[in-house]
Amino acid sequence: MGKQRARVISIAIMLPMMIAPVYLNGPRYLYLYATQWSIELATLSVGLAGLHDLWPKNNLIRKGSDITLGAAICLAFGTMVGFWLAFARVYFPVISIGWVVALSISHIIPQAILLMEWKRSEKDPLWWHGLIGGCIALIYVVIDWYRVVILEINTTYEFLSWESMDSYWKSAGFVFGSVLLYILMLRGRRLMNPSPK
Repeated sequence: MGKQRARVISIAIMLPMMIAPVYLNGPRYLYLYATQWSIELATLSVGLAGLHDLWPKNNLIRKGSDITLGAAICLAFGTMVGFWLAFARVYFPVISIGWVVALSISHIIPQAILLMEWKRSEKDPLWWHGLIGGCIALIYVVIDWYRVVILEINTTYEFLSWESMDSYWKSAGFVFGSVLLYILMLRGRRLMNPSPK
């Protein structure tokens, strides 16, 4: 019951983080930013884990819960590292304190919730779950490229203008870096908590 309560609280925290930008800025916010994708995937992951607790014999929900947890960890932590390396250091000095606080929360809280969910999980996500997270990151990058290059819509990120190879290298770094970070986190967890499987 304690796990379920914690999951309800987690979803109650993440839903406003996911819905508020869409309400304030329109439906395009559902897909515009990688951070939004990571919050959506994290919310789905926690929701499936809660459903699995309600129906523990449902193997489809169990598999969905395991896979989305790994994919969410991959995407959320890759996005978090990318944010602090590429965005915060450049834009924090020139935006209002309100935005600094809001952006910081959205790049810390979902990751903290996922870590708690990982700790509650009965088993580790598998390495290939991170590949699914990497595929989701790749889909995001392709959609952003299509918007900017083909549809000629304004760039989402100033550092991802798609006008030179630099954007492609940064995008590849985001996709592969997310998967690598996930695998390192998975390995670190197993080294710290060895258990027979």
